[in-house]
Amino acid sequence: MMLISEMLPPAAQSLRSRLRIQNIVNELMGEKIDVIEWSSDTQQFIANALSPAKPISVGLNEEEKVARVVVPSDQMSLAIGKDGQNARLAYKLTGWRIDVKDPESIREQDSDLLRQARAALAEVPDDLMALGRQPRLVRGDGMISLREKEFGPLDSDLIGMSVDVELVGGVVNVYYNRDLRSRFKFDTGTRLPLYEEAPASNG
Repeated sequence: MMLISEMLPPAAQSLRSRLRIQNIVNELMGEKIDVIEWSSDTQQFIANALSPAKPISVGLNEEEKVARVVVPSDQMSLAIGKDGQNARLAYKLTGWRIDVKDPESIREQDSDLLRQARAALAEVPDDLMALGRQPRLVRGDGMISLREKEFGPLDSDLIGMSVDVELVGGVVNVYYNRDLRSRFKFDTGTRLPLYEEAPASNG
């Protein structure tokens, strides 16, 4: 059996829907009604639930069941609603806690994370023996990078190869296939002898 509304053109179906909603509004003594389009796609459904705001992106944290929704800055108030009403209604509809952000706040958050990472890197002790040897790719000019400093050039046979680097006592040791190939002073980048000379005996 086909419903009559299915045989109507889209414009007529839209008018029929508005009339039905208006009838419900009248029954509820003028109470406002928002109609949300359901979708089996969770991200799309959450975006629809925040209508009339038009989200730029919806990211889902499945573990915590939190949706981070990015909306244009001028639509923040639409998405959140008065006293957070829209976001709460979207949560009730979708079952996902809604975290509404604007692009600027995302950029600031990313910058904060970058600053924190840099600060943590600056606090890493010079002696990285506890972390073991770290792999580094030897560039075409024979140089390698370590903690925003460059060392080299290494031997030409190492260009394009992955070497292992460790920083111990202010000295950068470079290994390839477990063999020590180069040593540099970390602070200045000065090349050091492969092996320290034993102090001369007085006897």
